[in-house]
Amino acid sequence: MDTAFAGKFVTPVAPGAALGNFIIQNKDTRYFNHGGANEGFRCVYYGSIEDGNGVVIRLNSDNGRMLDEIANSVSIVYKWKDFYNPIVRSAVAVPLDILKTYEGDYDIMGNTLTIRIAGQPMLIVNKREFYPIYFSSQEDFFQPIFLSI
Repeated sequence: MDTAFAGKFVTPVAPGAALGNFIIQNKDTRYFNHGGANEGFRCVYYGSIEDGNGVVIRLNSDNGRMLDEIANSVSIVYKWKDFYNPIVRSAVAVPLDILKTYEGDYDIMGNTLTIRIAGQPMLIVNKREFYPIYFSSQEDFFQPIFLSI
């Protein structure tokens, strides 16, 4: 394949999209990617347009949540520029009486989100997905991992 033709696969033809690829702009670095899925399989590839870094990941699973975790880990080990810039947050202790004020059901875009405080504070999505939450202040919480229980 000649380089002029190959360049079309990473040249945007619409915002964030090229021929057969999506284009991700992180600061000054551009990456291309695309993912796929069939029953029992998930896959994704990422490549750097400027630096030549890349990875192809295939999983024998219906759960593709690990794809980004693997890609981010590869980018850290191989020091890819501007691919993954994690936000580091610290959890703080919040008094139980304040935590209890957040308990309840919330309707957000047709989904029922429930916050329960019983031991570990939990965010429950549609009464079937459970996620631990942590507070970074008395008013703000975060959820660092997305694992269904």
